[in-house]
Amino acid sequence: MKRSLSAFLFVLVLYLLGNELFRQSEVERQRQALEELRQLYGAGEEMESPEEFLKEVSPPPVRESYQVRGNPQQPLFDRNSGYVGWVRIPGTKVDHPVVRGVDNEFYLDHNFDKEKDKAGSIFMDYRNVGNGYDKHMILYGHNLKDDRMFGELGKYADPLFLEANPLLEFEGLFGTRRFAVFAAYFTDADFYFIETRFEGEEYGKFLETIQDKSVHAKILEVGPEDKILTLATCSYEVDNGRFVVHGVEIK
Repeated sequence: MKRSLSAFLFVLVLYLLGNELFRQSEVERQRQALEELRQLYGAGEEMESPEEFLKEVSPPPVRESYQVRGNPQQPLFDRNSGYVGWVRIPGTKVDHPVVRGVDNEFYLDHNFDKEKDKAGSIFMDYRNVGNGYDKHMILYGHNLKDDRMFGELGKYADPLFLEANPLLEFEGLFGTRRFAVFAAYFTDADFYFIETRFEGEEYGKFLETIQDKSVHAKILEVGPEDKILTLATCSYEVDNGRFVVHGVEIK
């Protein structure tokens, strides 16, 4: 009996050790993949203008030569045409490329290169247009261990964390937008915080609702003329839970 128990424990230890080694190798693989994308980010080349073009300019330019810079995010767009920008929260590990698919399912378990990956990607709601046209832009990401992906979002329930990290940044293909966090809360999937189309007074009422749900007292004045960014991830605080952070664009 003791030998059987010892054998069982030995096998169990090997199984758990194997699982942990596999998890660590996956984390390292994902870290290296993200680092590769970060190196591509902003890697657009600067190209000197042709001399023939300069000769045709009239009157002659004051400078004898100058440079034209292509879009620094072009390498990422070339790698995945679904690339729409880069999200970061200064002072945290949130620093990721953002993609958009044909639905809100594909990138739950596919990485930037569209390969199967449990970590998924940070992705924009497929109904969003992007480039500053949306009243309500929504980004989704998994809540992973080691604060990876959107693993740090839940910390916004802490007033001190909010005070230290009040800004969200989203750099699209045509510029950087900054948002100030004004609401954060736990919810279940029954609360439809992912509305992207509003009519009449619906948007104003939606803003009031999410501010009322916030775990923080009212932080900022937000009105129907404002555009907001929402970051959403899973939460284990409630059944089928979500943790949601809303930021209002700083004009």
